[in-house]
Amino acid sequence: MAEEDALRNIDFYHIYNASKYIEDWFKDAFEGDMNKIGASQNKLYSYMVDHLKVIWYEAGEDEDSTKMFTRLNIGRIKLTNAELVKALFLKSDSMVDDTYRNRLEISMQWDSMEKQLCSENNELWYFLTKESPDKYPTRIEFIFDLMAAKKSNEREEYYTFFWFDKAIKDRTAKVLWDEIVNNFLRLKEWYEDNRYYHKIGYLISSGSATMADIFAAAKGKRKSIFISCLDDMIKRSLDIQAESVDDYMELSYDKAKDKDVISKLLLLFNVESILTEDVYQRFPFSKYNTSEWSLEHIHAQQSQGLKAMEVQKEWLRIHLPSLKAVFPNGEEEALINAVEASCTASSQLSSSDFTDLFERVTTKLSDGSDLEYLHSLSNMALLAKSDNAALNNSTFDVKRNIIVEMDRRGAFIPYCTKMVFLKYYTPSADNQVHFWGTKDRKAYVDAIVNKLTPFMTFNEEV
Repeated sequence: MAEEDALRNIDFYHIYNASKYIEDWFKDAFEGDMNKIGASQNKLYSYMVDHLKVIWYEAGEDEDSTKMFTRLNIGRIKLTNAELVKALFLKSDSMVDDTYRNRLEISMQWDSMEKQLCSENNELWYFLTKESPDKYPTRIEFIFDLMAAKKSNEREEYYTFFWFDKAIKDRTAKVLWDEIVNNFLRLKEWYEDNRYYHKIGYLISSGSATMADIFAAAKGKRKSIFISCLDDMIKRSLDIQAESVDDYMELSYDKAKDKDVISKLLLLFNVESILTEDVYQRFPFSKYNTSEWSLEHIHAQQSQGLKAMEVQKEWLRIHLPSLKAVFPNGEEEALINAVEASCTASSQLSSSDFTDLFERVTTKLSDGSDLEYLHSLSNMALLAKSDNAALNNSTFDVKRNIIVEMDRRGAFIPYCTKMVFLKYYTPSADNQVHFWGTKDRKAYVDAIVNKLTPFMTFNEEV
């Protein structure tokens, strides 16, 4: 096919480009050797003549092509809503001013939007949704679902296609396509604007709202009103019927109903800190939404999950360097020797021996014996979920060393989690490198309150 033929219609355009790709592939595969290329093409031609079948169906003039296509393809390889919607636009005769030019423009714009939605690291995608990209083989379908207001529990497989089929008849393909492009550009604007990016990203990543909710909330609103609307949505996500800030600070990890709110508070604390401070980064929702996260005790003083002897020995091994760092002059030589002896491969560690060592080690690596704060917000941070019971039950200094090593390797650590373990919130005069003490917890809570008070709601006084 000649290049000038490619300009006659959209089908010829794609056929021409496909043939060029195949031609270039043959040249590269056989290094331009025309004899080998010719022989291979003859073999391919013979195979296609002998084995390739083409189904050709002549439709009558009065046939509804959409219904016919759906009927003929029942039980065969299913087309996606996106593919069916694309066909609606490309076959439409509503672009009467210059049909080919408009169809070619649609194809180019479609490819551009799809490419951006498939951007490296899926950063745009995971700003828009927590859904896996695997759910959308053609990602532009996500925008179609937004426009069609498709519910998550919608049972009609081709709901979006049927919505567009009707909308094109009501509004014409050209008008509707312009609306698709404008909606995509709006989503891109939200992604590129720091305020929109962080506020919307928090709502979606925390599970407090979907992009469909936000899309609907933005309809017909000025930017200033929309920002206020987002702030209201954030406030509702943290609503615990509190009387004062203290009610937020008294949320407890060991209460199932509180854990979700604590997770949202800490995620918002991270997001707001990055948004409002002079931080040259954005919160990476693409990394956050593709990992499992847990509420981590900054300083643990309980031995939950430390049942197997090897796990107990591992716990002793990872605490030994901290003991030696805190007591370098032999003050706790007997304890250090007992830990060293108990965590060797040949030692037999009884349950009672481990319990005794556990209590002695945690006491020495703790700032006081008060356990009231243990499950409170002042002792919680966000970390990637780990199945390692020894690490999960470690004291502050051990976890701090692990965080430093993770940071050195370039692992993603939420911004505020890193700040906690590096003692950025604690005034230098009060800093105790190896311990997570009362002053550290107070400084941490003060930082949280400072960032999140604008989003906390309180019951009105009666």
